[in-house]
Amino acid sequence: MEASTGHGSGQRASDWRAQLPLNGPGPYAVVDGRILTDGLEVIIAAHCNLRCRACAYLSPVMLEGNVRNAETFHGLGIRMIQLTYNDHSYAGDGCMQAIDEGLTFFGRELIRCMNELGIIVDLSHCGLRTTMEAIEWSRAPVAVSHSACAALHPHPRNKTDDILRALSSTGGYLGVCAVPAFLADRRKRRPSVAVMTEHILHALDICGEAGVGIGSDWGVKGSPVPVLTRLRSESRSRGFRERRQFDFAHITDGFERWSVGFPRITRSLVTTGLSDAAIKGVLGGNFCNFYERVTVAGQHNVG
Repeated sequence: MEASTGHGSGQRASDWRAQLPLNGPGPYAVVDGRILTDGLEVIIAAHCNLRCRACAYLSPVMLEGNVRNAETFHGLGIRMIQLTYNDHSYAGDGCMQAIDEGLTFFGRELIRCMNELGIIVDLSHCGLRTTMEAIEWSRAPVAVSHSACAALHPHPRNKTDDILRALSSTGGYLGVCAVPAFLADRRKRRPSVAVMTEHILHALDICGEAGVGIGSDWGVKGSPVPVLTRLRSESRSRGFRERRQFDFAHITDGFERWSVGFPRITRSLVTTGLSDAAIKGVLGGNFCNFYERVTVAGQHNVG
C-alpha cells in the first residue's frame, strides 16, 4: 500500500492511495480513499457512498510499552486499538490464554490514555476477565467490534451474556461477526446468515437496539492457496487450534463476500419483524453513533 498525504495537491492529510495487486505481482489497481477520524466523517461517508477506512490496530504491541506513543498514533489517524490479540499482551490476557489474569498496570494506564485521546478500546480478542475489568475501568464506553454470543455458541472468542449486560450498562457496542467458527459448531449446524441473525437478535435482547451492529471480519471467498497457507500458519501461532474449527477456507453460507452478505443479512433482519429504525441501527447507525460519542469526547479532552 502506498500512502499519500497529498501535500501540495489540495488533498487532506487523511487522504490515501493504495496500489492493490490484481493478479500476482501486477498489474495494480490504484484505489483512492480517505481515512476517517471523526464521527461526522463516518456518517457523511455512508450517505455519499465514499471509499473510506477507519484505522485501528489489532494489539498494543506497536506502542512498545509506552502509553504516550498512543498520542503519536492518534495523530496519524488511529481511532481504535485492541488490548490483546488472543494471547498475552502488555495490556492483559487474550481469549486463547489458559489463564486470564486480567488487566495489567500498563493496560489500565493505556485505557486512561485512550479515553483522553478519544481512541476506542476494543475488547474483541480479550479473555473474559480482561474484558470485564476493561469495561469497568474505562471512563468511556468500549467496543467488542467483532465477536458473537457465547450463549449460542461457546467459542472462546465469543462474549458471555454477563459481558453483554456490562457493555449495555456502560453504553458500549457489540459488532456481531460473520466468522463461521464463531457462529456455530460445523459438526452440528452450518454457519449461515440465518445463524448470524440469531446472534444479532440475542445481542439485541440483552444490549438493546442502540448497542448492536455488524463487525463482519469475514467475507472473502476463494483466496489464493499461498495466502490461505500463510493465514492458517499465522492463525495457529496466534492460538486458533483446529479443534476450534477456525479455518480461512471456511465460509458462512450467504456471506461469502461482503457485497452479497450485507444485502442478505438486511433481508434476513427484515423478516424478523424488527423496526426499520432498529435495522438501520444494526446496519451501521449504531456504530456511527458510538464512534462519534467516544472519539468526539476525546477531541474535547485534547483541545
